[in-house]
Amino acid sequence: MRKIWKVTFIDEIGEIINSAAYARYNKTQAFPESAGEGITRRWLHVQFVSYTARQISMALGLNESLAEAIALAHDLGHPPYGHEGEKYLNEICIASGSGCFAHNAQSARVLTLLEKSGKGLNVSLPVVDGVLCHNGEALSQVYERDCDKTGSRLHAEIHNCFELPGFSKNIRPMTLEGCVVRASDVIAYIGRDIEDAIFLGLITRDDLPQVSVAVLGNNEEHIRKALINDLISESRNRAAIRYSDSIFHALEELLKFCYKSIYSKTIPNELRKERERKFHILFQACREQLAESELSPVRNWAEGIGASYIRTTPVERIAVDYLASMSDGGFEKAAAQLMSSN
Repeated sequence: MRKIWKVTFIDEIGEIINSAAYARYNKTQAFPESAGEGITRRWLHVQFVSYTARQISMALGLNESLAEAIALAHDLGHPPYGHEGEKYLNEICIASGSGCFAHNAQSARVLTLLEKSGKGLNVSLPVVDGVLCHNGEALSQVYERDCDKTGSRLHAEIHNCFELPGFSKNIRPMTLEGCVVRASDVIAYIGRDIEDAIFLGLITRDDLPQVSVAVLGNNEEHIRKALINDLISESRNRAAIRYSDSIFHALEELLKFCYKSIYSKTIPNELRKERERKFHILFQACREQLAESELSPVRNWAEGIGASYIRTTPVERIAVDYLASMSDGGFEKAAAQLMSSN
């Protein structure tokens, strides 16, 4: 498996950045677009992940282009409004008896099925695997690869992610580059989210936990560099990607602070409820439209993927695929049109 460093993934990077899903990366990262200009959006986040993963991979002698391909594709399946949208789609899937939803598995679904009229993108198993296993919300001190994973097991994991709640949090990538991207996802978002929260007046720099500041610093640049340098130092000539004890403890405390003081307060509760209502309304409308023969936006979208996709995919999953593919703006436009016509 370590012969993978000899392979070039440049063409796969081209496939990814020229995809329709990549063009719709203008979605919420942590804060909504209404928060103002200069706030990190999903497209910028994936570039930070790519930049971070390339730095770490270069220092460790890993395949930089593989890490970059995984990083650029890792959030292609993220729905509108970030993890709030992911939560709503997961609840919808469970309530409708159509499995569950996880953005990392949806990103793999985009790569393997939903792009290029149902053919999927021309990307290799290590890229799909790294995307599937990137889950940056599951923090770990040590990221170990699954050296025994095969292509058939990877496809079984993709399937299970849509059938078994929480399954996507417990899988490991087949490559060290996949491990690097998983760590890079956290590194890329934590400092940026803190800077955005300070800019928006949600927190002050003095609010940051001192146990973390003493080790990592109190701004994005210092936090990022401390985490990257530690990972490189601790992972060199080892079979896993890992943090030192002191750095990991500081990162854990900082992430706990972010969940309590930032992520739970990115938007007012009234707006959360309104968005959740829109997801349910649009899902029901899509399901009804797919049951009819008349043309509709969701049917046009599904037909663009292909007759086989429509024939073999339950209408509930088609509706979820469609909603997940939308940008924030596209979602709001569809919701407004539907509500004005009723």
